[in-house]
Amino acid sequence: GVVTRLAYDRFHNLTEASDSRGNTSLYGYDLLGRCVSVTNPKGAVQKREYDPVGRVVRVLDFDGNDIRLSYDGIDNLTEYRDNVQHVEYGYSGMWKLTRRRDHRGVVNFRYDREERLRRVINERLQSYEFALDAVGNVTAEKGFDGAVRHYLRDRGGRVVRETLPSGTEREYGYDACSRVTRVSYPTAGDPDQTYAYGLSGRLVQASRGESTVEFAYNSLGLPTRETADGNTILRTYDHTGRILTLDSTAGASLRYTRNGYGELEG
Repeated sequence: GVVTRLAYDRFHNLTEASDSRGNTSLYGYDLLGRCVSVTNPKGAVQKREYDPVGRVVRVLDFDGNDIRLSYDGIDNLTEYRDNVQHVEYGYSGMWKLTRRRDHRGVVNFRYDREERLRRVINERLQSYEFALDAVGNVTAEKGFDGAVRHYLRDRGGRVVRETLPSGTEREYGYDACSRVTRVSYPTAGDPDQTYAYGLSGRLVQASRGESTVEFAYNSLGLPTRETADGNTILRTYDHTGRILTLDSTAGASLRYTRNGYGELEG
């Protein structure tokens, strides 16, 4: 595989990272230990400037893009400007974003007295609104298009029923670990979806109507067997988790070979 070597200065700042493929990146610092330049393996340089309190205020990027940043007294980003765009941000209270302005217009964010987001007003003055219960869970949301979606929750805050703008309802069931085990459609008459999990918490079976998909995993959590409607896909991996083979009962048979750097070879 690829070997990477790191070098540091006497202040323990990373100054060089080079690998066995010949790629080298260089890092420069000011007297305060702040990174002020990065040279990538292609020789392009990125430069950074800071304000007196250590915030990045300018970045001359590898591609020549000139990025400038401004902040308020509590470190909120108030302005972003580069060669292409100019964005301004407004805040209220402690770090609460209330306004974003760019060439497309202004987006406003509205909150309730408990500083919970309740409305987003886009550049076309269309609103996206949230209704909340006493503990702050979303119980309904109204989209920019006026469509409304409702949520009924249990005492744990989990959604047990969702009513779509079309009037279709979805009901959700959970196991003791709050994983979804069933999705049903009482108003549409569609077949239920069911989900089963292994001791590790990974999905091992998913069913809808007469269709079932089953999964098996290795010790790394990678899928080794997938069976669906009588067809099976088998996968093997090396010790680092990179796929080696893929075979299926439908006739597919793939072998993956890599060079010394771990890259796939034709």
